[in-house]
Amino acid sequence: MRAKRPIYADTYDRRRNITIVILVIVVLAAIGVGVWWWGHKNPRPSEAKYPKLGVRMSQADGVLDASELEDGGVSFVYLKATQGASFVDDNFATNESRAGNLKVGAYHYFSFDSTPQAQAENFIKHVSDAGELPIGIYVTYYGNYASDPPKASVVAAKLTTLINFLQAYYQQGVVLMGSPSTLAKIKRLRRVLRGM
Repeated sequence: MRAKRPIYADTYDRRRNITIVILVIVVLAAIGVGVWWWGHKNPRPSEAKYPKLGVRMSQADGVLDASELEDGGVSFVYLKATQGASFVDDNFATNESRAGNLKVGAYHYFSFDSTPQAQAENFIKHVSDAGELPIGIYVTYYGNYASDPPKASVVAAKLTTLINFLQAYYQQGVVLMGSPSTLAKIKRLRRVLRGM
């Protein structure tokens, strides 16, 4: 005669097994989403359109590891040197000395609150060699300027003056840097810049 089991004897085991299966599915899905997000967060741009990769670094990114960047296909780096009329990036000199075979460019974080002359003087005071690349000027509409940007003519005049100071001192080209939306706004300034 077979031993009788109550109807609900394996209910707990089934629930536990279903819970474990659901947890495994949720964990695998989370890992999959994380891998997808990481891969799409900063995907490799088209090699045909952008055959050379570069990075922009500031003290917030830590200390440069040239061999790691080179292993990732990076061939140049822009290092933040200054911001506004007085800020100096603490890691600029260290990162510049650690660049190895990477081409180096220095960039300035543009301030709407400082005069172009004061910003140029800050950059010139702290950057003896601006590197092999054009000097970068990083522009973003920060703080209250994001919701209430200055007039295009004011931005154009300040950028033009800063560019002129830097080009005259270093005898080197200048490139404007920023987010796609900021660069789109600046692109619209070209007419204003040309008219000055």
